[in-house]
Amino acid sequence: MRRSFPLFLVIAAASGCYTSHDGLTAPPRDGGPALDAGMVTIADAAMPRRDAAAARDAGAVVCDGPLPPFEGPTCGRETIECLSDCTTPDCTEGCFAGDPACPRCLNDAVVRCANTMGCQSDWSEFACCAVASGACAGRRGIDLLQCGAPVCPDELERLGACVTEVIDMSPECEAAADEACVR
Repeated sequence: MRRSFPLFLVIAAASGCYTSHDGLTAPPRDGGPALDAGMVTIADAAMPRRDAAAARDAGAVVCDGPLPPFEGPTCGRETIECLSDCTTPDCTEGCFAGDPACPRCLNDAVVRCANTMGCQSDWSEFACCAVASGACAGRRGIDLLQCGAPVCPDELERLGACVTEVIDMSPECEAAADEACVR
């Protein structure tokens, strides 16, 4: 079966093929009144002090749901054509050199599709590991591949194996990646 691009290599090459921005940007203020009105006085003396009760655990970080909507650039047609002729990681990296945001789009489309075909638990395991590691502060979705790869290699390997298995058995994910990422 001839592929339009080597999918496992896309996931493996994700940690360094694009630039990710740390942290989220705050939306600009709308010019409304400031909410900093000063210290609030508590009038009810019967109200217990905030630190009087034992601290409650807020629960686990939510990281095990579907990928959030992809926001980012797609791939150039030239990049996809270049990838279709690749059989080595060096070739793949060469194709991405001219289109560094492309792996992010392809990874998102492929993992998103594979998750619907049985890889969601592997994605969740990897994503939760990446978030819990602290290496991915402010990142979410497919951007976890870049920051989580070095700290969660076993989880990434299981995710990659699942995605590769799905791709080998089902051409739908390749078609979804082509549709989502080729401009």
